Amino acid sequence: MGRADTATKNFMRQNDVFADAFNFFLYQGYPVIDPGRLRELNPAEIGKEEFGKFHSALGDVLEFIKYSGDKKKLVEWLYEEKPELTLGRREVEVLNACVNAKLVIKPEEEEVKVCKAIEDYKMEAVEKATKEVTESTRLSDLRNLMKNMQLTAQQAAAALGLSPEDTARLLEKL
Repeated sequence: MGRADTATKNFMRQNDVFADAFNFFLYQGYPVIDPGRLRELNPAEIGKEEFGKFHSALGDVLEFIKYSGDKKKLVEWLYEEKPELTLGRREVEVLNACVNAKLVIKPEEEEVKVCKAIEDYKMEAVEKATKEVTESTRLSDLRNLMKNMQLTAQQAAAALGLSPEDTARLLEKL
């Protein structure tokens, strides 16, 4: 959690800002939450038995926020206690805004299964990392062939069997 997280938390501690944000995300901007009646509540301090008292998805949102600072606890909570947790667009927007949850709801959908969304996010991260490693390896291979075999960049790319698109992209990075 860096400076941006601290700044966001300090900003959201203002009752009028908090009420405005939650009214926007949860109630389409209608002033349901009165800033004058709010008191600060830290989700991390809410007891496990207390979350069941909420009559809406707010309990799940707050519990997600509670565990968001500890990825291991968040994963344990989700997979052991809430494997079928489904949240709507508004709840996901709140989580993304408050704790940068990076949950994605497709435009044509109104809700998302949280565990699946996290799995999708992890898969995308793995694919991105794999692509970066592959590209880094190919660049290194190109450089080595050019240096050690005295090949031109095009000859080295051909020796590696790179497609014209991959060759053009990699040559820009040499």
